[in-house]
Amino acid sequence: MFIPQSFIDDLLARTNIIDVLSQSLTLKKRGSNYICCCPFHNEKTPSFSVSQTKQIYKCFGCGQSGNVLSFLMDYSHLTYIEAIEFLAKFHGMEVPREQNNRNSKNNEYAAKNKAKNETYEKLTAVMQKAADYYYSQLKQSAEAINYCKERGISGQIAKFFHLGFAPDGWNNLKALCDNDMEKYNKNDDLLLAGLTIQHEEKKQRYDRFRSRLMIPIFDTKGKIIAFGGRILSKANQHNSEMQQHQAKYLNSPETPIFVKGQGLFGLYQAKNFIRQNNEEIIVCEGYLDVIMLKQFGIDNAIATLGTATTSQQIRLLLRYAKSVIFCFDGDEAGRRAAVRAMTNALSEIADDKILQFAFLPQDEDPDSFVQKFGAEKFREFLHNPQKTLTLSKFFMQHLQNQNQNQNFDASTAEGRSQILNEAKNLLPLMQKSPLLKIQLIKQVAEITQFSEEEIRKFCESNKSQKSKYQQYQQYQQYQPNQQIQQNISPPKTFIPKKFEKNISIEFLILKILLHYPNLLFDENLEVASFPPNSEAQLLLSNLQNIALTNFDVESAKNSQKFYEVVNNFFDNSCDTNTKKLKTYFEKIKFNSQDLPLKDFQADCFYFHQLLNNLKNGEQRIWQKQRINELQQKLKQNLISENEKLEFLDLLRMQSQQK
Repeated sequence: MFIPQSFIDDLLARTNIIDVLSQSLTLKKRGSNYICCCPFHNEKTPSFSVSQTKQIYKCFGCGQSGNVLSFLMDYSHLTYIEAIEFLAKFHGMEVPREQNNRNSKNNEYAAKNKAKNETYEKLTAVMQKAADYYYSQLKQSAEAINYCKERGISGQIAKFFHLGFAPDGWNNLKALCDNDMEKYNKNDDLLLAGLTIQHEEKKQRYDRFRSRLMIPIFDTKGKIIAFGGRILSKANQHNSEMQQHQAKYLNSPETPIFVKGQGLFGLYQAKNFIRQNNEEIIVCEGYLDVIMLKQFGIDNAIATLGTATTSQQIRLLLRYAKSVIFCFDGDEAGRRAAVRAMTNALSEIADDKILQFAFLPQDEDPDSFVQKFGAEKFREFLHNPQKTLTLSKFFMQHLQNQNQNQNFDASTAEGRSQILNEAKNLLPLMQKSPLLKIQLIKQVAEITQFSEEEIRKFCESNKSQKSKYQQYQQYQQYQPNQQIQQNISPPKTFIPKKFEKNISIEFLILKILLHYPNLLFDENLEVASFPPNSEAQLLLSNLQNIALTNFDVESAKNSQKFYEVVNNFFDNSCDTNTKKLKTYFEKIKFNSQDLPLKDFQADCFYFHQLLNNLKNGEQRIWQKQRINELQQKLKQNLISENEKLEFLDLLRMQSQQK
């Protein structure tokens, strides 16, 4: 389905740009135009001019210009379709969709999209009602108020973040159902939104959150999509079978409107300040860190949602700011979180963006630090080059200290090999920052005593010696994962029988992605999860870049069109290594015309199961086999120095998994 151009033209003709922009800006009339300070850069003298007659705007300071649609896209970070839908809603109009005869599956997509939007509106309305209820309960709870005072949270900040309190009791949310237990037990919206839990034996429902400080999580549109619940004290924990009630934090489960790896706490509250003041973004690990920083006048802090920083979150951050500082605790867990963030950032960072990593002193977090030393000291700490590392510095530091417990001595051949071995896993991820990648290759060359060309070739092909991940991939070909065969039944129309036994997990995942291009932006899909430097990883990286730059996956979601775009890319590529990937791509594309898409939900479930196996189960199978091989070599005194290091690494990984 597509939006007729005639409707867009009519919509623009009905719209007065002054009416729309004045909702976000303070416009003053000067002559025939309206002026204000530019919302896209920091200035004191107004240079942003809006013409009512021409229905355009222009800033004579930074050069930003456009019409009402481009303003909504640049200022509110909406897509083109979302901007049209916003204007239509502004005028009380419904956006028409017409069928494109070339895309027969668009009707199905339009229906699913409509259902998705209806679910979003319905569930966010329920979440808002719940948030209002929790907010009213906070005012009535002396215990919750005292906890906020102890933590230093003022009433003004509690109101700003719409903090609330879930009182003790199992069915308090029946207040949203006219205090009727029958309505409460039948309210599927509460269940679907993750606010209630179904008791399987008693066939009754109960509140998920009890005796907790409730912290609403907003999406970028300002709708509440989830909650973070903070236990007030250990004394309040129930002697219940529910183990999650003993946790310090209890977060909403993933729902149709909430995916942990896609959102960011505090971004909605901070985005206008960040944009208007051209500020960087400070990324913390906890909700209360953001709340306390806001109380001390630091308005540009956000937090991840109880998970490691994902590539999708980083992509979202870089839409709002050119500079991002990750502020982690100074302990080992903080370092591990930073490494994960850096790895996921490599595939998203562009040459015109800046990422930095700050590590607070031991036993300090942003909350405690700012309360002890104040906002100014916190800002000084973040901008101290001795305390805060740029992405490139942290990258090089990580190469020489890959497992936190062992420094790799660059003065020895073994140490340089270890450094280069890790570099080859990370450098190929940097598809969007060629200039930064070149500089990092130079730095790696300096410490490893290899030439830049040798490093580049090693990272791109690495044919001279198979990496352990490539060995694992070969092993996988001969002994498919038993867990997949026992627990997961892929759709019969999806994989031809002759391929079922020997097909690899990466191959299956890429196959699904070619049928559902929109899954390329799934928050659980990470380039780093694929065997480094493998054909599968390189192809995935290329597919994501193609989807981002050349193809509107969100509006089309049409696999046949996506095939054409990818084919075009391979045909027109001058890069030798990229051309070699076409053969691998062609293998994945087999019988594409004979595999109709019948059940997206089943395929999507299978897709996520495959990702979980790739990240968790499959690697352990290979590890066990490889450890046995190296043990035999060790007994026979045939093991090399590099293999000894590999053996120690594998044993360490195995013990951590246990």
